[in-house]
Amino acid sequence: MSWNALESLMVAMSHQLPARALEMALGDAQERLVGAACGPRWKPVRGLVAPFGCTGCGVRDDFARKGRRTRPRKLHTAVGTVELTVWHVGCRGCKKVFSPLLAMLG
Repeated sequence: MSWNALESLMVAMSHQLPARALEMALGDAQERLVGAACGPRWKPVRGLVAPFGCTGCGVRDDFARKGRRTRPRKLHTAVGTVELTVWHVGCRGCKKVFSPLLAMLG
């Protein structure tokens, strides 16, 4: 490997690394957010108070996991384009299905 090839590789990595780090941080935050609102996977807990409200009725508790979006959502940020698999929850009160991470990010 030549010096120019190594230098080009490092420049390319410096452009991709911040977006990848943001992608990983958002994915981890989303897992914790859904876990706090719905309980652990395969063992749902009812009546947990969530750090977000339903986008339909505004209630802040009793959500159910509703799976994830099949295609990654692309977010255009200052550090680059971030692709994120978005998880959905459902409000047991009004039956609205939404993504709490996208609701919190606006």
